[in-house]
Amino acid sequence: MRSWKLLPVILGCSIFASSFAGNNNSHARIFSAGETAYRSFSEIISHKTDNSSDFFVFASKIENYSMTLQEDSTYYIVRFTLNNYRGNTVRGGGAEYKISKKNLHVADIVFFK
Repeated sequence: MRSWKLLPVILGCSIFASSFAGNNNSHARIFSAGETAYRSFSEIISHKTDNSSDFFVFASKIENYSMTLQEDSTYYIVRFTLNNYRGNTVRGGGAEYKISKKNLHVADIVFFK
């Protein structure tokens, strides 16, 4: 299983994808899968805004997550994990997406508790 760890900011994802497209279509597709998951997860967490604490505000912002891309024979696997909050490790609060290699659609989402 190959994996790439990215910064939580994916604004340049489509730029990376187009730059890899000439060399290896697999690299372009994994970045496209990452962009698909990023957009979905960002939308989900932004709607779960709970202003009752600073932590919930922190957890509702996509820039506070790390994103990891992996692949197996069938799926691109995209994981989002919360970064440290005020110097403390956070358990849970992220998600794992399985993106189909055939059509780049979301096949499954598992939310971490």
